[in-house]
Amino acid sequence: MTTKEISEKAKTFFAADNNKAKAKGVLQDGKTVMLRLVLRGSTPYVYLQNSRKYIQPLSCRYDLQDIMPLQSKSVSKSEQWSKGWVKVQKRLEQSGLWECLLSKLKLAQEIGYDKLQAAYKAYWDNHGDQVNAVRAIDERLIRLNDQQIPYVNTELVWFFSKQPRVKKMYFGRYETNIPAAIKNAMANKTKYETRTRANYDVSFAYNPEHNKATYSEEYKGCGNGHYYLALDATHAIFYEDD
Repeated sequence: MTTKEISEKAKTFFAADNNKAKAKGVLQDGKTVMLRLVLRGSTPYVYLQNSRKYIQPLSCRYDLQDIMPLQSKSVSKSEQWSKGWVKVQKRLEQSGLWECLLSKLKLAQEIGYDKLQAAYKAYWDNHGDQVNAVRAIDERLIRLNDQQIPYVNTELVWFFSKQPRVKKMYFGRYETNIPAAIKNAMANKTKYETRTRANYDVSFAYNPEHNKATYSEEYKGCGNGHYYLALDATHAIFYEDD
């Protein structure tokens, strides 16, 4: 397997609400090693040997020829997907954030994992006629624009077809006041924004007028990184990389 294929395979090892996993790596000489993985955005990293702090992209492990989960999962991908999004739904319902996202989430659950996976494949396999290919799977995946022209609801097909990646927001070892400030702002419906430096340049913004909150982890001094939607005062769901 190529390093890219190994990284893509490793992404399936992470359970919902957990960005860490253990795996067994098969070296080029056939020997096996234990690997401690961590997900940063959509990229799997591996801890260096005997280190609890330092990591490197899994794609840099050129000595690997394959990777396997340490323990085979007893639940299906469909069950994992469903359980993951149910947890997201509960957080959104309790916080009241992202009402538009919550309604789309409920629709995605009605459509179901199997149809969304089929729609995702049909979207990329039918560049000339994506609308009809996806419509044949489920009409609810099609929307109309202002000119009444149908188009594929790509947020459902792309975002909700994937296993949700939820993490606890982290603002640095010494920024213990920020979580309390976020909780207070949400409780009192007051606008709040902050930016600090931890492992990344971290930003958080809460807009009570629109009842939305965002969280981001950008590479230090770079302006690009991992972007999340805050589900409540403590946790956020990965949305995209930039």
